Amino acid sequence: RDMFLYPFEVAIKEGGARSVMPSYNEIDGIPSHANRWMLRDVLRGEWGFDGTIVSDWFAIQQLLDRHHVVIDQEEAARRALDAGVDIELPDPGPYATLVDQVQRRAVSIAAIDAAVRRLLRAKFMLGLFEHPFVDVAAAERISGAESTRPLALEAARQAIVLLKNDGNLLPLRAGAYSRIAVIGPHAAEVLLGGYSGTPSHVVSIPDGIKAKLQGTGTVQYAEGVRITEDSVFTREPQPHSGGTLSKFRSGADRVVPADSASNARRISEAVALARQSDLVILALGDNEQTAREAYAEEHLGDRSSLGLPGMQEALALQIAATGKPVVLLLINGRPASIPNLVAKISRPGNWNRCGGCSVRRCESWREDARNRCARCRTASGLLQLQADGAPRLRARYDCPALSLWIRALLHNLRLFKCPPNDDAHPANRNGVGDGRRAKYWCTKG
Repeated sequence: RDMFLYPFEVAIKEGGARSVMPSYNEIDGIPSHANRWMLRDVLRGEWGFDGTIVSDWFAIQQLLDRHHVVIDQEEAARRALDAGVDIELPDPGPYATLVDQVQRRAVSIAAIDAAVRRLLRAKFMLGLFEHPFVDVAAAERISGAESTRPLALEAARQAIVLLKNDGNLLPLRAGAYSRIAVIGPHAAEVLLGGYSGTPSHVVSIPDGIKAKLQGTGTVQYAEGVRITEDSVFTREPQPHSGGTLSKFRSGADRVVPADSASNARRISEAVALARQSDLVILALGDNEQTAREAYAEEHLGDRSSLGLPGMQEALALQIAATGKPVVLLLINGRPASIPNLVAKISRPGNWNRCGGCSVRRCESWREDARNRCARCRTASGLLQLQADGAPRLRARYDCPALSLWIRALLHNLRLFKCPPNDDAHPANRNGVGDGRRAKYWCTKG
C-alpha cells in the first residue's frame, strides 16, 4: 500500500482518472483480472472510483491459458466480471459466453447492468452519442502543442528520482565542464517505451546538453556497450543518433543480445573517451526488449536477474575507475538492483584527482600563484587553513573536480585541526599575517 498502490491512489483521488486497466501479472497468486479485493474493495470501495475497468489485451483468456486458475472460458468470464472488469478487450472471448450464462442464471443480469451502466456513463460524458467521430484537426493541434510543452517538461522533471548526490555534483552548471562525455547504449537516441508511437518532437541527451551549454563546451558520445541488436527490426546501423525507435523495438518478438567480444571493444573506446573528458554522463538501464510485456507466447518479458542487462555494470565500473566525476542516469522500465554501482559511482574517492592531469591530491600537492595545478596548469579551487587549523573554503571554485573533492572531503571525511607546531600549519609555512594563502591540505587519518 505504501509503495505499489500509492501512485495509483493519487491518480484516482487527485488526478481524476476515469478508466483503469488491470495488469497481466499475479499478486499473491491472484491474477489482477480476477482480484476482487484489489478492483472492488480497494479501487472502488476505499478510493471511491466509479469509472470503467477495461481488460488488457486477451488478459481474461489468460486466466485460463496462462494463469491456469479457471477450468474454461465461462469461469474466466465469471471471475473477471465478479472482480469488476467491465469490458473485455480487444475482442469478446470469454465474455462472449455471458449471454448464455445469464440465460442459464449462472450470471445475474444485475452484474451485467452494472458494467453496462459504467460504460454508457463514460460514453455520455465524452459526448460520443452526439459526436461519434474524432475531430482530427483538433487532435493534431492539441498533440505536441507549444502551449503544453512547459507542463510536459515539468512533469518529466518531477518524474526523475534522485538516488544520491554525493558532494552536490548535481545540478550541473553550464560552463563548469569543457569536455563532457555522454556514454550509454541508447543515450544518443530517445527511449520512450513501446506505447509512445512516433512523437513529432524528441530531444536526445547529447542534444539537450549541447543546447544547454550554448557553445561553452564540447559533448562527445560513445555507445559503451550494446544491450540488444536492433538488426531484428531495422537496417539502420547502431548506435542510433537522434529520433526514437521505441515502438519498433518494442514490437519485435525476437531478441538478440550483443556479443561480449564486441562489447569489450566498445567498453575500451568508452573508457578512452572518459579519460579525455572532464565529466561523464553515463546513461544505462533497459530498452524496450529487456523491459516489456509478456503479451504472447512468442513475445515474453521475464528476466532472470534484477541487475542491469548485458555488460552495463562492467562498463560502469571501468568508467568509475577513471576517477572522473560521473553522473549515472538510469533509464529503465523496472527497478534495477545496482549495489556495486551505488558504492562506486560518484563516491568521494573518485573525485580526488585533478580534472586536467589526474594527479592524485595529497598533502604535498601545490598550486601555482594563479591557483592552478602545478603539473597541468588546470585552474582549481583552494582549501585554505585558518590560523587555528580549521578549514575554510574559498567562495570560488574554478576546477569542478577539485571543488567536488573539497565538498566531499568536508562532508564525508574527518578533518582534524593542525596543531600550531605542525609543519603543515599555515602559520609555520606561509605566515598568517602577510595575507598569503596556505597551500597545504590539513587531512590526517
